Amino acid sequence: MFTVRNTFLIAGLALLTTIASTDSLGEDIPLTVSLEIEAVGKFEIIHSRAESTATGAVLFGLIGAGISESNRAGKDKRRKEAIAPFLDNMACAPMLIEATEERLDEKGFKLRTVDAGDPNEPDVAYVIVLKIGTCGFKMMDSQTDEVAAFVVAEYHILKPGQKKPKKRSRMLITGKHRQSWEALVASPEVANAEFAAIKIKAGRRLANKVIYDNP
Repeated sequence: MFTVRNTFLIAGLALLTTIASTDSLGEDIPLTVSLEIEAVGKFEIIHSRAESTATGAVLFGLIGAGISESNRAGKDKRRKEAIAPFLDNMACAPMLIEATEERLDEKGFKLRTVDAGDPNEPDVAYVIVLKIGTCGFKMMDSQTDEVAAFVVAEYHILKPGQKKPKKRSRMLITGKHRQSWEALVASPEVANAEFAAIKIKAGRRLANKVIYDNP
């Protein structure tokens, strides 16, 4: 009787151990998210170009408005050249992707970057198709001359094998901290911190779209 009872006890403990190990293994296996990057984005300063060209079109006609727009683009190019030496990293994509990966990892996902057209691996749960448009600094208020960091991107989040919709989801992220252009150029530490923060925010926002907006 004692032997039989012990036998059942040992068998029961072994079964519980097996179940616990299986559950533990299941929890440790992350869902894989595949990231396909269509465009890495371009650093831009949008200051003069943020101002309306309607006045130029009314006063000078279409040709005059075109000349005015060209002048605005030239001014923004010079602003870009002025701030470039002070920025540690003008690239849009690397920090954004790193932030996406870190946020997904916090929630038990694993990010895998792939080339366009690569077949999905069997463990892929979602596919992000990302097209970064521009990043940098743009004028937010022409009255106060305040600028803020920004990122513009478009994306699809798909299940494996799902066709891409014609229309992409759009993401425009702007920084809350605003200051004049002169103040920004005079404070390289602030410019770098704001630019890094907006790319991290965009990356985490993209990850949250996977985590919370997809069943």
